Amino acid sequence: MANELEVLMALLAVAVSFAGFTGVVTLIDRRAAHVSHAVVSFRVRNLIACVVAVMFLSVLPSVLLAFSIIPADAWRISCAAYSLVGVIYVVWVLRQRAQLTGAEQQGLNTAQFNLMVPLGVLIIIAVAVAAAGLIAASAMYVVGVFYFVLATTSYFVRLVLMLEESAREVQTAALSDN
Repeated sequence: MANELEVLMALLAVAVSFAGFTGVVTLIDRRAAHVSHAVVSFRVRNLIACVVAVMFLSVLPSVLLAFSIIPADAWRISCAAYSLVGVIYVVWVLRQRAQLTGAEQQGLNTAQFNLMVPLGVLIIIAVAVAAAGLIAASAMYVVGVFYFVLATTSYFVRLVLMLEESAREVQTAALSDN
């Protein structure tokens, strides 16, 4: 049991670190990378939403255990809460994505979106099955929280790659001016 809680605290630290660096990354000019402001906002909002989910979900089992709830029940309750948070997140992301139209979609990586959303849905289903007691709740819960850290990482990496592309475009433009 202590191992799962330690892993959750490590995942929390990773997610919060990404959130901290996001502010710096978004301050750098993205125009040369040909990415719309709407896409950057989409990535940042979703990254922060994932971090908030990790923050809540990482401490939930510890809080339940602090109230002397039987460990097996605490993990099942946590899985039920995860399922609710996961469904809310997926619906929210799908609604945000649907609002990106026309030029606002410039720079959106649909492959990333099309991979992460179905993966999230599968994990939510598996965590719900764990909440019902059909599979190991603690292990599935950690996998679920890892998904949110993975999503955080993917949003962060896309922001960094956007910066790299922007820097390359600016450097190319400067060389062509000379």
